Amino acid sequence: MNLKDDLGQFPLHLALSKQKEEIFNYLLEKGADVNIGGAKGNLKNQTVLYLAVTRGREDLVEKLLEKGADPNIADSEGGLPLAEACIGATVNPNIVQMLINKGANVNLAEANGVTPLMYIAENNKAPLEVRKAVVEILLKAGADKKLKDKKGKTAFDWATERKNTEIAQMLR
Repeated sequence: MNLKDDLGQFPLHLALSKQKEEIFNYLLEKGADVNIGGAKGNLKNQTVLYLAVTRGREDLVEKLLEKGADPNIADSEGGLPLAEACIGATVNPNIVQMLINKGANVNLAEANGVTPLMYIAENNKAPLEVRKAVVEILLKAGADKKLKDKKGKTAFDWATERKNTEIAQMLR
């Protein structure tokens, strides 16, 4: 069950990527390791939780967290589930809240020094109301507005640069 193929993928990774939910659920029930990362290729040692987050699969994120998936495990390039949940058009406040409820560190930066609050501050792809909800969730959970990335920029700076004025106002 926890044996990998030649590409370093484990059955749980494959069931998720091939959208085989019945197999995915079976593997979870039988105790598949939810914190193991795929080793090679595009997986970059990403956990199944990371993959479920980036695919916007709220249902699978919930199941994985219930089975003990650690939301603070980074991939081999320093990518984190909570930070990734704040990127792109598929931002889902429910996923962000679930990750935080299960211990995701809201101030943990990815390898590039960028925090979840910075990512959502610069995001122009998700609807504004969704982005505002995520900012509120992160701030309520203790996200530090004063943290700086490796270039010395805060979340406010990110929002201002992207002309996200309503988000910038929330970060003052």
